[in-house]
Parts: sequence; C-alpha cells; structure tokens
Amino acid sequence: MKPKRHLDYQLNAVKLILCSVALAIFGAACSTDIQAQSFYDRKEEGWFWYKEDPEPEQEQEQEPESEPEQPVVIIAPPTEAPTQEVAPTAPAPLSAAWLRENMMKYLDVAIDEPSPENVKAYLYLQRLAMDKAERYAMVSQRVNVGNPFLDETIRRPSSSFAVTSVDAMAGVARAQLVKKIAANAGIFFFYQSDCSLCTLQAPIIKSLETQEGFSVIPVSVDGENMPNSPWEEFKADNGHAALLGIENLPATYLVGADGSMVSLGQGVYALPELQERIIKVAVVEGWVSEEEANQTRPIRNFNNLADILEAGRVDTQISAKADESGFIPPQEILQHITRQMQ
Repeated sequence: MKPKRHLDYQLNAVKLILCSVALAIFGAACSTDIQAQSFYDRKEEGWFWYKEDPEPEQEQEQEPESEPEQPVVIIAPPTEAPTQEVAPTAPAPLSAAWLRENMMKYLDVAIDEPSPENVKAYLYLQRLAMDKAERYAMVSQRVNVGNPFLDETIRRPSSSFAVTSVDAMAGVARAQLVKKIAANAGIFFFYQSDCSLCTLQAPIIKSLETQEGFSVIPVSVDGENMPNSPWEEFKADNGHAALLGIENLPATYLVGADGSMVSLGQGVYALPELQERIIKVAVVEGWVSEEEANQTRPIRNFNNLADILEAGRVDTQISAKADESGFIPPQEILQHITRQMQ
C-alpha cells in the first residue's frame, strides 16, 4: 500500500509542474500577440519611435485679477478725555470769606425756622463778624497814624480851625484859576423875561463878569428883557437855544476862544459851584492842567498813591508770585508798593 501512495503523490506533483509551465508559456504568447497587434494597428502613423510628442498646449496667460479697491476708512482724530473740573476749595470755617458766603444762609434759616438754636447761631456769627471788623479798624487806625500815604488828616485836617484855613486857601486858588480861564473864554446866559429862576441866577452870572472878568452875553429866548435885569443890553435868541437843545431855563454855556460851546448847566447854581463847573469843563477842554485844578481843591493831593504806582512798572518778579487767581501774598505786595514809593 505504501508504494502505491508514493507513486500517486509523485504523479500529482508532475501534473502540477506541467500546469505551471503551460501557464507561463501561454502568458508570454498572449503578451507578444497584444504588442504585435498594437504595432500593426498603428502602422499608418509611421515609425513610432520617430514620432514627436505633441507640444503641450500653451496655457493662455491670464491677466492678474485687479485687486478690489479697499474701502476708504476715515479715522476720526482721537478725542481728548474730558478734563474733570476741580471743585473749588471751600473757605476755612469762620474766616471772613466763609462768613461772607454763609452769613445770609444762617439768617435765612433763623427767619424761616426761628428756633432758639437757629437764632443764636446767627447772632453769634454776626457778633463774630463785627468783632473781626472792629479788630481790623483798630489796627488800621494804628497803621495810619503818621504815615504820609495813609494818614488822611495830612491831606485834610480834622480840626475845625484848620479846615477853615484850608477851605479859604482853596477858594483863593479857585478864583485865580477862574480868572485865568475868563481871559480866554466867555459865557452865554439864556433866559426868559417871565422866568423867576432866571431872575435869581442873573446876579450870580453878573458877578462872574464883574469879579472874575468873564465876558457875558445875555440871550433872551422870548426877545424881552427880565425885570430888574443886571444888563441893560441883551441879545434876542435867533435859534441858538433850539440848536443847543436847551430844555430848561436859565441855561449857562461856557464859550471858548475857538467858538466851542460847553454847557455849565440848566438851572440855578451858587457862585462856588459855578466856579467848580467852569474849572472842570476847562480841564476837559484842555484850557488848564489837572495840576492847576488840584490846587483849587480843599484837600492836599500830594503823595497820591495811584499816580505813584501807575507811573511805575510792575516788575516780573511780583507778577510771578501771583497765584492762578492773581492774588499776591500780602508780604510780597507790600514790598512792591514800598519800593515804588521810595
């Protein structure tokens, strides 16, 4: 049994090998036939190994697409952060500034709600303000004594006999200056014959003519002379009263050498007042100086602090010491004023 099985095994192996060889030969033959058929089928195209490969189609150059326009963006300028307002500093309690701001508030509360506490609070604050003022007044009097720039009695004495003397000297200076003005100016006196006030004013105007030397021209608005007139001759108004806009009588005008007319007033005035008005008009018109006019005042005007300080320059050092509100410490402003007075 063993030799027969062995023989069968050998026969099966031989069959397997033969099948493998047959398959290999058949595959090769099929490959040759396919190649031959492919060659003959394409014989009309010529020798295939000489055929040039077709040139690749040139791709059309595409124009670069234009980039879309970017939208214009407007950037607003940066806004500054709003500055915070600094609240003003409240004044120190019970100081003068504090009392000035709050006294009326306490009074309102005391009036609206008059309880003992409210009324007493206001009265205490009122007493405080009065005591502060009195303390200031006392120190002010001490500082004024003997100071040529602050002592008012140096400008005008307080004693009655000295006042009389000063007034008399001022009167003499005033009369002299008025006479100087009269040498280059005249007076037009407008009146009406039936005007009682005109009758009162006429003798005073006449005294300016006789005592001071003014040339006076009386002008009658109604063309008639007044009873008991100090002037025998007069001028009838020919439209000057209307041209000057006279509304009340009597009316007195100062006339300059150049023909300019300036009103001294429409009404009745005493002689000293008329003299004062004449001097004031003459200063404005430039007929006399300010210094000459000051000599006629019943007060000595030397050591005028306004003239001294305004004539001097404010140095940059004192300006630099002022705070934001312009306030300069008392010590600094005192030193500045003292330097200007020297």
